[in-house]
Amino acid sequence: MIQLPEQRPSVVFGLFWGVIFLTATVLSPYVYPLTGFSVGSSYDLKRLLMLLGAGGSAITLIAIPSLKLIRLSPLLLVLFITFLALGLVSAMLSESPEWGLVELSNYCLLLAMFWVFSSYISIVGRQTALRGIFAFTLTFSLFLFAQFVLNLLFHLVDGVTPNIHDLVSGFGNVRFLNQLQVMLLPILLLPHFDCRLKAYRRISTFTVGFYWVLLFQSEARGALLVLIAASWLIWLLAPTKVGDLLKKVLFRSLFLGLLIWLVFVIFLPWMFTEEFGFELRTSSSGRLATWWYLLQEIPNRLWLGAGPMGFVWAEGKPIPHAHAHNSVMQLLYEHGVLAGIVVLGSTGYWLKKVLLQQALLASDYLIRFSLLSGLGYSLLSGVIVMPVSQMVLVLVIALVSQSNTTDKANYPAWVKWILATCLLVAVLGVAKSYKPAELKLFSAPRTWQDHQR
Repeated sequence: MIQLPEQRPSVVFGLFWGVIFLTATVLSPYVYPLTGFSVGSSYDLKRLLMLLGAGGSAITLIAIPSLKLIRLSPLLLVLFITFLALGLVSAMLSESPEWGLVELSNYCLLLAMFWVFSSYISIVGRQTALRGIFAFTLTFSLFLFAQFVLNLLFHLVDGVTPNIHDLVSGFGNVRFLNQLQVMLLPILLLPHFDCRLKAYRRISTFTVGFYWVLLFQSEARGALLVLIAASWLIWLLAPTKVGDLLKKVLFRSLFLGLLIWLVFVIFLPWMFTEEFGFELRTSSSGRLATWWYLLQEIPNRLWLGAGPMGFVWAEGKPIPHAHAHNSVMQLLYEHGVLAGIVVLGSTGYWLKKVLLQQALLASDYLIRFSLLSGLGYSLLSGVIVMPVSQMVLVLVIALVSQSNTTDKANYPAWVKWILATCLLVAVLGVAKSYKPAELKLFSAPRTWQDHQR
């Protein structure tokens, strides 16, 4: 066994997940070819990397005796077990029980990772953990900026007007990037709210401005709407001084982003190609039709739903996507009203408690901003089903849930063994479903890029 001070394993754990995150995002175009393309798709690579991270986390639980777990709320465990039991019944009654079990395995994995993330955050303290996450977010953003500039230059030299997918790579779909942006943009504001990071305020403003450029360029209407709504709500709930500072920093970065976008994304390409590369989309990309379809279908399986992951095989759905672009409607369609009451009731109560609680530090409002943005965008996009975004959302929830004074429970060693075993079993449960050849292929992702039945 490894005997180390608590802080050192926490730093190693943070570096480990930082490398996993970078490899699954901006570095994936360079890592994916190294697999010999034996991995089904770059999207599948992201899922495999998340599973690798979760498996590595399970091993650290056993290998580091000094790591103490935080005390999970008994109510949370009861609610999750209730949800899991309802999900098992729903899965057994569905047309694809095996995929229902895969989905439930993923839920167990995410709960276990919430426990692991929360435990490490409690060791170093929420503010220290937040600073570390800021460092990785800034590194990710600078990689993204370098990639953006190079792709823009290549397009200008070739005389080609870039479209919404051309200036960033490593995400497969630019919406996967937008899902991360809504949660990471508030974290990038940290130097303005933490005096220990004040040396990074200028680069913070620049990177947030760059995020606005990407949101404009990718025509991420939903992400922009969610960020505006979440920031407005935080502005109302935060003390006047904090709210005014947030508004000032956001407006400054927004103006900078708009200026950069107009010059480098609109004007320069027009000079080189004499084409205007921006066109405002007015369609809902099938979302409204999907939601109307769900409203009609949910009453047909009102109590237990169509089964976990059932939307993948929904008959007559208007778009081929494997997720509903709305977390609440997807929950009600797949799990039914009974599970919906458990999840939505407990989440609403917890969220109200978190938002109305007076924060001790100004930076705590940024975490709430990130949480609101992630949950809000899950109503318009696949935040809860995409591998990297769902793990980032779990991390944000862990940050919100922890405080610097959280007491670590004095659990016996066997509790860690049980948690590590459950986490490994959940990882294997999801990994076992990888590339089953007997099922029908779907073009849109859910657990893996290609879904089958």
